Amino acid sequence: MPHPIVPLFALESPIPKASTDAVSSDSVKWTDVELAHWTVVLAIATIALVATTIWITSTDRRRDSRRRKSDREEAAERLAEERAEIDRRVAEERKAAEDRATRQRQVVAATSLLQRIADVDPFMRTVPNLDKQTQGTPSAAAYEAARDAVGNLKKGALAEALALHSPTGTRLYQALVQLYLSAVDGRWKRVTPNVTPAFEERTVGDLRHYTRHVRLCLHQLINDGAIPVNALGPNPDEPDIPNLARSLDGDSDPWTPIAWTPPGWDLDSELDLTDPNRRFDPYR
Repeated sequence: MPHPIVPLFALESPIPKASTDAVSSDSVKWTDVELAHWTVVLAIATIALVATTIWITSTDRRRDSRRRKSDREEAAERLAEERAEIDRRVAEERKAAEDRATRQRQVVAATSLLQRIADVDPFMRTVPNLDKQTQGTPSAAAYEAARDAVGNLKKGALAEALALHSPTGTRLYQALVQLYLSAVDGRWKRVTPNVTPAFEERTVGDLRHYTRHVRLCLHQLINDGAIPVNALGPNPDEPDIPNLARSLDGDSDPWTPIAWTPPGWDLDSELDLTDPNRRFDPYR
């Protein structure tokens, strides 16, 4: 009797069931390993990324901190330089203002002293004779005016001469006052045996020339703001003042400056009509 035909799909697989389970189990294990591998790689990459980010951030922060510090230092340096420049300009402006004020006071004081000298100039010949008793004489008024002019000259030594801001100018004016007071005192006559007209003429010339010297030095101070120290003479510690009691023998000419002659000396001499040493005289 023939066997019945059985379909192939009805036949059981010759592969054992246990083997199929083993293959499926092996496939799952390799997948887990691969997943774990990539998980570790991803974790490492994440850690590296985080570390890199932290390093970059820290580096940027340090760089920014250094930049800010540098900017602050540069700003502080610029501010210090600007303040120093402002202080320097303020100091220069203050000094310039003080110099202008000092110069203005100097010119005002010198101009006032020149006025005092001009007031005594008309009494040049009267001053050496002020020691005489003139009460009740026609010349009494002129002598009194001459005494007032010398007194006014003396006041300048106690006031404006101290405001010249020039030790040389102050000493010159004080020496001029000393010369006039010596001429008024008359003691120079008592030490001189014979006071001749020539002697008196030289005395007037001494007063005239030394007055001119001081006046031109004050002009120099007004124009240039300074007087050379040798205007006082060869030895500034001892001003070269005319000795009214010196002998006429070998010294009959009036006093003239030795160490330094102020500008305008010759021209001023020519403009002084009372100076017998003037070279130009249209009536000669």
